[in-house]
Amino acid sequence: MKNFNYVINLFAQFSKGNKSLFRFIIFGIINSCFSNILLYILLNLLNVRTATLISQTFHASSAYFLGEKKIFKRKGNPFKFFMLILLSWQLQWHLLNFFLYIGSTKSISIILIIPIIAYTSYLFQLKFVYK
Repeated sequence: MKNFNYVINLFAQFSKGNKSLFRFIIFGIINSCFSNILLYILLNLLNVRTATLISQTFHASSAYFLGEKKIFKRKGNPFKFFMLILLSWQLQWHLLNFFLYIGSTKSISIILIIPIIAYTSYLFQLKFVYK
């Protein structure tokens, strides 16, 4: 618990003056953990394309709700959010295929992709979806 509080304080200092970034990081970590656990399970049952589509759909539904209610606290644009979902799915799908192609494990590949998807998502949501 002590380490968790340290991480929370570190994020709070990093995003000082930018509460939406702080909330995005905290809720994003939670949502990403659930989504990536789902992705890992699905990768053992389905092909990469289908597994990433399902996990991104789950992630997107949760993220849109959290964006409106907890992170940006304003109404979003569903069409622009849908475009973000398509972008995220394509990015995740192609990056995952690339990392698997060069010999990375599924687990390591997922971990490497998370910050890329998260950064892209935050910027897109901040500038276009919840503007």
